[in-house]
Amino acid sequence: MGTDSSIAATGTESSFSPPSGKPALQRDTLFDKMKGLGIILVVLGHLLQVGSDFDENFAYRLIYAFHMPLFFFISGYVLQLGLASKNVSPGPFITKKARALVVPFLSWYLIFGIWNGIPPGLTLHDYIYRFVLSPDYGLWFLWVLFLCFLTFLPLVWMQQKSHRVWHPALLLLSALSFSTIWSLPTGHYGIGLLKSYYFYFGAGYFLRYWQKHLPGVLTKWWPEICIVGFLLLVPYWNRTDPMPVDPFFRKHFPKHAVFLIHAFPFVVALLGIGSVAQIAKAFGDGKAGNWLIWLGRYTLDIYVIHFCVLRLPFLTMTTDPHDPFVILVRLVWTIAFSLAISIFFIRRSRIMSFLFLGL
Repeated sequence: MGTDSSIAATGTESSFSPPSGKPALQRDTLFDKMKGLGIILVVLGHLLQVGSDFDENFAYRLIYAFHMPLFFFISGYVLQLGLASKNVSPGPFITKKARALVVPFLSWYLIFGIWNGIPPGLTLHDYIYRFVLSPDYGLWFLWVLFLCFLTFLPLVWMQQKSHRVWHPALLLLSALSFSTIWSLPTGHYGIGLLKSYYFYFGAGYFLRYWQKHLPGVLTKWWPEICIVGFLLLVPYWNRTDPMPVDPFFRKHFPKHAVFLIHAFPFVVALLGIGSVAQIAKAFGDGKAGNWLIWLGRYTLDIYVIHFCVLRLPFLTMTTDPHDPFVILVRLVWTIAFSLAISIFFIRRSRIMSFLFLGL
């Protein structure tokens, strides 16, 4: 893998060659399939943001219940996966993550400023300050994922330096770290987003560590548990507060309502992640599965470029943006054109690959 970071883990080995029919050897391609499915859902979710009532669109709510937690979960899982074969040195680790995540994060914010222009009433200084204060004005995922790696670096170091008998204590330290981050009095500088997504990164990290020790009944039935549980609970999930399930918790579980209200979206997201894993697994090693593997290795490219592609006139000139066929055409066009820009333009330059893809 090029990097350990889900969307950012595109791999420098990728080249413009459609799937050959055989997946790459010595590589767990399940995560590539999951990332391939995930990036399709990311683009589709943005295409569904039409009108002022898109939050009432069930397809939109289904996607947004888990699609970004999915990439944080994969990032934490892959980080733990890599610890079995390599030692992590803090300096090179931070440098690598800054190159892979922070550099494209900053570069694309500059591009968005040139593309859209600085908003009226803002000076260049205000524009930059707003970006530093609220990274969600840019490609926030890259910055928040970098913060996740930074906060987990001490745990990684302790895991590699301590005896295995002490490793269960890392879970406690991670819980304390999560509690500390959650209680921080500010949401600026990406801290607010870190509060929401640190948990998923940690869930992937520790699931990989203790995966072999999970009860047999759970591992046997997890596909059914995830898919059925997700479909049952996601109708009660909403991106905006309060969620439809909140009054139920307050009425029937008044003593634990606050905890249940906060825990509910995490449970739904984890069930959604498990469902995607099962769907990705079901694709197997056929043509569809290999295309997902190939697409999954370009997730960063699609993620950072598709925002600009969505603004092209071809994608906005339609009388009915809610038409399923129109949405499908726009989805295919957006992904294909984003890939073309990356493969035939950005990746052909070492400088642009570094600035815009962190390669």
